[in-house]
Amino acid sequence: RREDENYYMTYKGGGMMAREEYNLPLDADSYAHLLQKADGNIITKRRYLIPFHAYTIELDVFEGLFEINDKFEPEYLLCDSYTVEGNTYRMHIKQGVTFSDGSALQASDVVASLRLAKEEASYYAPRLANIASVRADGGDTVVITLNRMNGNLPRLLDVPIIKKGSEEDKVALGTGGYVLQADEQNGGYILTAREGWHLGKNRPYARIELTKVGTVDELIFGF
Repeated sequence: RREDENYYMTYKGGGMMAREEYNLPLDADSYAHLLQKADGNIITKRRYLIPFHAYTIELDVFEGLFEINDKFEPEYLLCDSYTVEGNTYRMHIKQGVTFSDGSALQASDVVASLRLAKEEASYYAPRLANIASVRADGGDTVVITLNRMNGNLPRLLDVPIIKKGSEEDKVALGTGGYVLQADEQNGGYILTAREGWHLGKNRPYARIELTKVGTVDELIFGF
């Protein structure tokens, strides 16, 4: 299993809802060697980590400039083209993308999101440590300058993009196919499929209720 630049061999015990797992660290060469011997389909998941009080929520609600396919290659998502000159990347932002409140995605939103992701306490800080600066050039271009050249930068830019300023709100605004909303009536959170998603794909559910669980028993018997 690969998670960013970390590699593991995972051993899983028996059970369905609850089971033991052990992770044996690997280096990149060992991971690449074992990957060639994998049977069946190789699964890739795009996960975004959202701090929530004492917890971390993993949701596929937000989107990055790129996403990683099952061959570990970057594919365009919120970026539709880029150029490289020396240590500088110029990323063009896909047009027609909106946040869940209907406002258009701007280069300034991407800049603000990447700067937040670079902060020392951020989960994404290690992968973005080589970025010297990030700025907007107009409303549709982001300029990223590196300390040293890295041709793999697009692979690192599946960082969630949120609307500038919404990081201080109860729920940040993203561009994904679902909207994370507070359920004021029940005191929890829900995911709702949004209209106007730029990818236009069908979502499997129109509404998903999120249930807070604190123990394994609550997870098993709470549904």
